[in-house]
Amino acid sequence: MLASLDEITTIIDEMPDRLKLLIVLAAFVGLRQGELLELRRSDVDTTSVGSTSLARSTRT
Repeated sequence: MLASLDEITTIIDEMPDRLKLLIVLAAFVGLRQGELLELRRSDVDTTSVGSTSLARSTRT
């Protein structure tokens, strides 16, 4: 069962600021749980107005 836009907005509004981007990415970008949990601030670029870029280099 998918959450409605109103439900997602309510969840985002109730989250602490430090978790809001995580919820937005989960709801609207479609990242999987493992991908979300591995993200670091350095992987996310929010400097462009209206867009968010994600980058993750692979480790060998």
